[in-house]
Amino acid sequence: MKGTHHNTSRPPDNQFTDYDTPDEYVRANRETLIEVIKHGSTDWVRALALAAFVEYGGEPDREQLRREIERMNRLEDSE
Repeated sequence: MKGTHHNTSRPPDNQFTDYDTPDEYVRANRETLIEVIKHGSTDWVRALALAAFVEYGGEPDREQLRREIERMNRLEDSE
């Protein structure tokens, strides 16, 4: 496209560039990720949040997440 210049040397300005590592992002957005896992609109969205949480959330967060998953499974079984 003539006259269009795209700067590919840096990522776009958005909330994700405020963090140097995925670990930092997960730590800073822990509660939001938990809410997405609990109430996400699709399985895909919940799976992505769960994957980020498991990979970068640290051990204490994983234990809480395990409890939340078990609670969700119990709720689904009771429906």
